[in-house]
Amino acid sequence: MTHDPYQAPATSVPPATSAGHPLWLVLGLLSAVFAALVPTLAVPMFAETFRSFGAELSPPTRWLVDGYLGLWVLPLLVVLVRMYWPRRRYRALAAGLCGLLGALVVLPLCAWALYLPIFRLGETI
Repeated sequence: MTHDPYQAPATSVPPATSAGHPLWLVLGLLSAVFAALVPTLAVPMFAETFRSFGAELSPPTRWLVDGYLGLWVLPLLVVLVRMYWPRRRYRALAAGLCGLLGALVVLPLCAWALYLPIFRLGETI
């Protein structure tokens, strides 16, 4: 009899090479691009409105008007998370959640910062 019951099995489980479902990466990238694109389109129109009625801009609004193009770092951040997340199996999920959370934080903050001078102007009238 040549079968040894104490010998390691001949087949082994292949190592996990999956980096997650690519749908998460696509969802995160689309969310991050949307979160950067909306302010890019809206802020110049609001800035023109602020100039037309000579409103004193609050610090959050001034920061957004001066640096709204910096929000294009969000898609880059999603890609960097996808490339360098420590656990390879969860890279796509982490990138997707990064883009979604970025959009959920950035868009309401931008809306608040853009409408803040209008709310303050309404208080004085």
